Amino acid sequence: MVIKVISNNVIHNGESIGIGGVIKDIDEKNAKRLCENGLCEVLFDVEVDGDISEAELHEEEIDLEKMTKAELIEYAENIGVEVDGKDTKAKIIEKITQADMPATDIPTE
Repeated sequence: MVIKVISNNVIHNGESIGIGGVIKDIDEKNAKRLCENGLCEVLFDVEVDGDISEAELHEEEIDLEKMTKAELIEYAENIGVEVDGKDTKAKIIEKITQADMPATDIPTE
């Protein structure tokens, strides 16, 4: 089973996984518990052997507009985007969106 963290941090095998993080190696019982508690959602309801790419895991669109500023900051950190806590929500969303674009698509000023 593969699940995605959608609320708060989840500790799995001693590792803290933040919002937007993906857990590939979880058994059905624990996945169901986390989903029922509103912490995660199922991405794939099959056993995955690690050959699946990160891109395939993140195909589902994340609605950045619905996230709180704190969630956006945590999500940005999880995907390696540097943001400043003083940035506005709009600025954080812009940085995350630009980080997802191929280098040739990033607008120049």
